[in-house]
Amino acid sequence: MTIFKSALGVLAGAIAVFIGTANVAHAEPYLAEIRTFAQHECPAGWLPTDGRLLQVAHYPALESVLEDRFGATSRRDFALPKLPVPESTHDKLETQCIAANGVYPTGNNTYLSEHYIGEIRLFATEHCPAGWLKTSGGLYPANHYVALYAVLHRRYGGGDGRTFRVPDNPRIFAAGHHELNECIAAVGIWPYWD
Repeated sequence: MTIFKSALGVLAGAIAVFIGTANVAHAEPYLAEIRTFAQHECPAGWLPTDGRLLQVAHYPALESVLEDRFGATSRRDFALPKLPVPESTHDKLETQCIAANGVYPTGNNTYLSEHYIGEIRLFATEHCPAGWLKTSGGLYPANHYVALYAVLHRRYGGGDGRTFRVPDNPRIFAAGHHELNECIAAVGIWPYWD
């Protein structure tokens, strides 16, 4: 049985690498994805998560994802999420930014953004993109998420080898009590470790 599980893990890795490398179109972020950068400014194509109002006419794609979830004063504007600055970053060069451009996070474009299986990212969208699972401790069938199971095994709990859990991370809220989605990649590029 152990040999079978090891072989299953290797096979899952090989399949994930093939699928991940064959279907990754580019390394663009997902639209409304939130990342932390080790600098005081956001890079081009990213905006600070400071709650600012933006005009719909200037950011129609981002508005179509966020809508008025984080606030608006009229039909012509919308707000970005306002994230609290973590205590550990007050005196450091770290800025949380939201992708103003990128891959539209729909249920049809599983492999359009380059990411590793098991990678965790934060999204200001209502749901996780296709191919990603919310990090809420959910129990999933190993035979449905073979690659993610091969990475996580039963590290976060699970059943008898037929199920496994994803991390159960604390919920993250923007100002105004709107929950953000922290999601784990169930598909993508196989993560090689040295």
